[in-house]
Amino acid sequence: QVWIVATTDGFEATELADELRSHGIRTDRSFDGRSMKAQMKGADRSGALLALIVGADEASAGMVSLRPLREQGAQQSLVPRSDLVAKVKEMLER
Repeated sequence: QVWIVATTDGFEATELADELRSHGIRTDRSFDGRSMKAQMKGADRSGALLALIVGADEASAGMVSLRPLREQGAQQSLVPRSDLVAKVKEMLER
């Protein structure tokens, strides 16, 4: 359902994956330090509905970016980390 794209050291991605999985949201991510572009291609190939993007700027601000992968013209949105689970569930229900 969700693919995590992380350009940080991977700690953030692990925490986010654990949090989403604990709420029953199927989540996966890249583990090999690939570029953001390569990770986005992996997200697309995975069939995930959402890409959750976390870079250094998002991590330091306590935010994450959510990008719908299967909706034409859907916009990426910046979401506070505290609202992540609720927002992901809302987006997956569409």
